[in-house]
Order: sequence, then structure tokens, then C-alpha cells
Amino acid sequence: MDNEPEIWNGTHDDLMPSLLSASAFMNSYFAVAKKARERFPEIKLTGPVPANEWQWNKWGSESLTINGKYYCWLEYFIKRVADEQKATGIRLLDAQYVCR
Repeated sequence: MDNEPEIWNGTHDDLMPSLLSASAFMNSYFAVAKKARERFPEIKLTGPVPANEWQWNKWGSESLTINGKYYCWLEYFIKRVADEQKATGIRLLDAQYVCR
């Protein structure tokens, strides 16, 4: 996992030629976070740091909705983490950093 995942297709295009969907990124984050927590129980997991204010709000051209409610990218990230933690009982986020 890395910072600024919403622009990897531009900065890491050798690894991600096209932007993953936000949902696919979240599934990847959950898989990595669960493995990290299992191997290193005291690890501090932090959320992504967006590249700028635009990416704080948007993930590519997606409209991020859950049950008909729109979420900006970081709200979506936090909501999805909360839902996954509730479903699994595994802590998947210890801190969320936001650049202002």
C-alpha cells in the first residue's frame, strides 16, 4: 500500500496502467491490512493521504455511493473501513491523516 492511491495510474503506471475502482482498491487495502494485523498485531494502520484537494473529494470519475448516499473519497474510505471492521471484528485503521 502507498500514499496517493487515487493517482497511481499516473505515477505508478508501470504497476497500475489504469485506475482501479474505489471498491477494488478497498478490497486490496482490506486484504493487506488483515495480513499486516495478523503478522504484526501492534502495527499502526493509517489511511491514504490524497494527492490534493481534488482527490480528497474524488476517486477518478466515479460517483462513490453506498445505499444511495454519495460520499467523497475519504468519507467513502472511512465508511468502508468501518463497515468491514464491524463485519470482521478486525481493526483495520488506527489513524486517518488529511493534508489541508
